[in-house]
Amino acid sequence: MTYTISQVAKKLNVTIYTIRYYDKEGLFPFLDRTASGNRIFKEQDIEWIDLICCLKSTGMQIKDIRTLIENCTLENAVLDKSLQMLMDHKKAVQKEIEKSIISLRRLIIKLSTCRKCTSELLTSLQTKQKRKRKNDQKSSASHCREYTAVH
Repeated sequence: MTYTISQVAKKLNVTIYTIRYYDKEGLFPFLDRTASGNRIFKEQDIEWIDLICCLKSTGMQIKDIRTLIENCTLENAVLDKSLQMLMDHKKAVQKEIEKSIISLRRLIIKLSTCRKCTSELLTSLQTKQKRKRKNDQKSSASHCREYTAVH
């Protein structure tokens, strides 16, 4: 089965422009075209594009993706080099995830501290308002008694 560029874009949730850009950057050396120049995508092509999108979204640069693809498409595929590139990228992504987890934990601690402070501040303000109301009521009652005593 073959697909059009718009079908692939929809299937992979990317834009047509992204697919065209990746093609222009030489990331699809395996792609077939119709006589009129339209791209024809097969299931295997879609899997490659999905891998490219995954690598890109995890921070791999286009030039490195291109090198990886070139290594995989050589007649005597340089599989060891390609696998090493993927392993190195995996390690880099894992490091970024670990950093993000540490940052997330710090943020959660800050938020809980802020919530506690906010809660304490709110309780304190409410207590002050209650005291003020009681004092205002006492003061008002006192003024009423003074007024009635004078008149």
